[in-house]
Amino acid sequence: MRARRSQHLGSQGAKRRQRLPHLPGARGRPDPGPGRHLPRRRSPDLRGRHPPPDPRRQDQDGRRLPEVPPDRRRDLDREVKARADRGAAHAGGESCLVHLDRDHPGFRDAGYRARRDRIARIALDYRGGPVPEAPYTEEEHAVWRDVWKHLGPLHERWAPRGYLILNKRLGMSRERIPQLDEVNRKLRTITGFEMEPVAGLIEPRVFLSYLADGVFLATQYVRHHSTPLYTPEPDVIHELVGHAASFTHPMIAELNRAFGRAAREADDAELKALERAYWWTLEFGALVEEGQVKAFGSGLLSSCGEIQRFATEAELLSFDIGRMAATDYDPTNYQPHVFLAPSWEVLYHDLHSWLHDGGWRRA
Repeated sequence: MRARRSQHLGSQGAKRRQRLPHLPGARGRPDPGPGRHLPRRRSPDLRGRHPPPDPRRQDQDGRRLPEVPPDRRRDLDREVKARADRGAAHAGGESCLVHLDRDHPGFRDAGYRARRDRIARIALDYRGGPVPEAPYTEEEHAVWRDVWKHLGPLHERWAPRGYLILNKRLGMSRERIPQLDEVNRKLRTITGFEMEPVAGLIEPRVFLSYLADGVFLATQYVRHHSTPLYTPEPDVIHELVGHAASFTHPMIAELNRAFGRAAREADDAELKALERAYWWTLEFGALVEEGQVKAFGSGLLSSCGEIQRFATEAELLSFDIGRMAATDYDPTNYQPHVFLAPSWEVLYHDLHSWLHDGGWRRA
């Protein structure tokens, strides 16, 4: 999940615990094409205008969440220190903090690698409070604009209407890369969620466990400017375009927290089930809205290539949490299938029940 993921952006009844208000679908849009139009049915509101009280310290049922550990970044420090101690030789033979594979677009760009090291150092030195600004260049802001130029029309066609509303609520600029701190100032006032910097790839247990405290570990670096629509690793564009807006929805924020609470209790086999379920729902989930299939997961919404493949080729599988938890995935390739929820309401209640009631536990 966070340990290894590719973002190909260029070519690429449940328990009814509460009744959700209806969100009108997007009328008058073009036909979704063969295999992507389903019978019209009502779908609930994804706007989430009523956040729960004290979201940083209570879950959906009012239970108090665990206190934040005194130094909750110690696991990150341990992982990153091990990487730094090993070092990484790049073109020219110099040692650096961030390792890039030889086929990485920025491998031979000394300026890019130096900036990656500077941005990684921000995460290594971070100990809470406002997140320091990353030193983005005008070239990198141009990459951000290029990505939005391609993704914007795809979102209008394939994203749920609720996602478009959440994106407007967050109000991120499409002209320059937002800094994590400015995004956090908005998220905290809505659901209490926040994004903290991480230097690079981390293990799934660490990534998921942080979610219990309403913390999403986010990278700050940007893909290399030579490939604006492709990145071999999750970058800040994926984090902001794919994840940030979803954290303004109290129920999506609660699902993330529920994954985190479960991860803190899970053994290795149970953690694998949680990791897969997260991948097939919050990363690569899909749902039906007003009779049309829509991309829901952050991995789909942040990738032109993934959306295009989803729209034309990906197999649509029935929404089944147990099957998702047992289905492996390959983060280095386009997803050959997605699990389709009949509505947002079913996706939320089935997934929340599975997490809350311990459906992920081994018998």
